[in-house]
Amino acid sequence: GEFLTRATRSLTLRPELAVSWKPNATATVWTFELRPNVKFQNGKAFGADDVVATFKRLVDPNSGSQALSAFKGVLSPAGVRKVDNLTVEFRLDAPTASFPYLTSSTTYQAIILPADYKLGTFTSEAQTTGAFRLASYSPGVGAKYERNTSWWGGQAPLDGIDVTYYSDDAAVIAALLGRQIDLIGQIQF
Repeated sequence: GEFLTRATRSLTLRPELAVSWKPNATATVWTFELRPNVKFQNGKAFGADDVVATFKRLVDPNSGSQALSAFKGVLSPAGVRKVDNLTVEFRLDAPTASFPYLTSSTTYQAIILPADYKLGTFTSEAQTTGAFRLASYSPGVGAKYERNTSWWGGQAPLDGIDVTYYSDDAAVIAALLGRQIDLIGQIQF
């Protein structure tokens, strides 16, 4: 999935689903201009309604969202507003100069989902934007992703990605050393 902004390794922000963002003079209102001609992997067009629904869901105090730890005191559901199909305005609860980081990959829950997203369907339906689309998912076992041929960013550099879940540190290290896998996300010492 993709975010409005993407944090690089050096923690600078680059555009992703938002092409630009700017605050008002007091950093209490942030306006994001969205990337045109983006489609979700299910073929639906991406737009401001999807961003508004995603953020309202993330900041709803009754949602149980883990994103509340990042957004509490910063953004409330009433502060998320569609200006037009490619513009979203965030009216913050308090001035926040770093707000664009909360819309980035540093807040992993902030993947933009369709406005009609149904809770609990994330792993069973291809419904994000991005270079790869979910092909299959087996809880506790792994997931397979295939290249999204209609990705706005062009052609992904890989045909697909196979993800294997390991419950034991020794098993994942053995798989890496045995060349059964190419990459691990985190090394346990």
